[in-house]
Amino acid sequence: MMIFVAGVYGVGKTTICELLSRELDYTVASASALIRQRRGQTTWNKNKKTHEIAQNQQHLIEALSELKALNRSVILDGHFALLDGDGKVVKIEKNVFFDLNIDVIVLIEGDAKEIVSRLSSRDTTQWSYSTIATLMAAERKGALEFHEESGVPLKIFDSSAQRDILNYLADLKNDKK
Repeated sequence: MMIFVAGVYGVGKTTICELLSRELDYTVASASALIRQRRGQTTWNKNKKTHEIAQNQQHLIEALSELKALNRSVILDGHFALLDGDGKVVKIEKNVFFDLNIDVIVLIEGDAKEIVSRLSSRDTTQWSYSTIATLMAAERKGALEFHEESGVPLKIFDSSAQRDILNYLADLKNDKK
């Protein structure tokens, strides 16, 4: 099974993915780590402004394909929207998600003010409420559009609902058996 855990920077995807990995015995991969490993470099800065988004997504597809060949079940921590090199919110093309062969989407959301505070202290850079709110809206829109077009199940959770997320995915895992 391929679970895509999406959400804005700083919403808590990594923490949730680590919990899911431990409890469900899945391999967790970060989209950014797979891209960095495949490219041998990053194309984004500490402000998350990303250059060469389309090329990065192709690297992600290839790296994930190799990982899935080694592991049956993968949880991918990633995004439906990114900041481009100019800081503009850009949705990832839907074909990328089709090529990732996603079985389930879990969209994590949270309070934009809390996320701004978390990012500002974690990344030692200033984030604006409007940027995070715009990114969250783009994440939701991208997830909903892909869900509607693909039929891939989508469940939206608040980042504080870790136990609910785990129960939802554990039930799906048991249904697949």
